[in-house]
Amino acid sequence: FFHPDLCLLTLGILLFFISLYPTQIIMHAIYILECNDGTYYTVYTNNIENRLKVHNEWKWAKYTRGRIPVKLVYNESFETESEARKREYAIKKLTRKEKNELIKKES
Repeated sequence: FFHPDLCLLTLGILLFFISLYPTQIIMHAIYILECNDGTYYTVYTNNIENRLKVHNEWKWAKYTRGRIPVKLVYNESFETESEARKREYAIKKLTRKEKNELIKKES
């Protein structure tokens, strides 16, 4: 037995409860920072805005701590952490010249 009003009421109640528990979309990304000494730092994150902020506040990686300020020169986003980690690994294996070409292509 199908009643349209009952279906709408059920849908309304369901949407109300879903709205009480908002989901956070996690974006997986890799990024390359250029440090003040000209070196590159490549890493994975799921919160790029926060990570950039803490890099320049001396609160993050030991490598960048002594090389601030750093600036974002490249980033890519992925649906899964696994994809992002694989890309991070691939970029870390690139030569400096290859990284320069990758960065230049994006700018």
